[in-house]
Amino acid sequence: MHRFYLASGTFAEKLVVFPETLVHQIRNVLRMRPGEEVIVFDGTGREYLITLQEVSRQVVEGEITKVYQGRGEPSLGISLFQALLKRDNFEWALQKGTEVGIANFTPILTARVIAESRGESKRERWQRTIIEAAEQSGRCLIPHLNPVKVLEAVTADRSSFDLPLFLHTGVSSRPLREALERWGSEHPGVMPHTALMVGPEGGFTEEEAHLASAQGWIEVSLGNTILRAETAGTVAAANLIYHFSRY
Repeated sequence: MHRFYLASGTFAEKLVVFPETLVHQIRNVLRMRPGEEVIVFDGTGREYLITLQEVSRQVVEGEITKVYQGRGEPSLGISLFQALLKRDNFEWALQKGTEVGIANFTPILTARVIAESRGESKRERWQRTIIEAAEQSGRCLIPHLNPVKVLEAVTADRSSFDLPLFLHTGVSSRPLREALERWGSEHPGVMPHTALMVGPEGGFTEEEAHLASAQGWIEVSLGNTILRAETAGTVAAANLIYHFSRY
């Protein structure tokens, strides 16, 4: 069933009037008709079953027939600090990270960032990418997109997280599984507020790794293979969510 995001407070108790941006998609792209059903989620965890009442060139309206709590959220909250990437790779990381279950995204600037744009001009497009991925993947919350930050500001904020992980292939890095097993032995049954920091093409410099380590970030790796920068965060997040799903 097709799912759409409408912010909480933008529709009435029983009637949903879809915005112009969705009228074209529902009527002309999906070719839906009155009587068909769609799901709307409002970003607060609630979902609404909607029966379409009117589908015209200018207006798409529907009646709310059921309200329920969405179930598409992992129990582990992950904040991804992803270095800016070239071309469409950063959007790919946002899309796949949303599908996996990441809760917060923060673009970061590091020494080896070579992205053509430094970020804020693309913010609206990034937000749309996140919303579309949440619609497709069954999420009932919209991951938060923070402003671009510099690496030094992020590493200094380590105290905000129980488990701050710095993805790096340096000699001092430990396998992710080992770090998680150690956390579990020291904090049995605790679901940590987790941060994951991922570098750009070319990775972090050794100076950046030393800085993060000095601030209490845990250097981890995903094994012997080297993943692309846009892939690493999604793979690591999927491993984290799977590991803590046992709690």
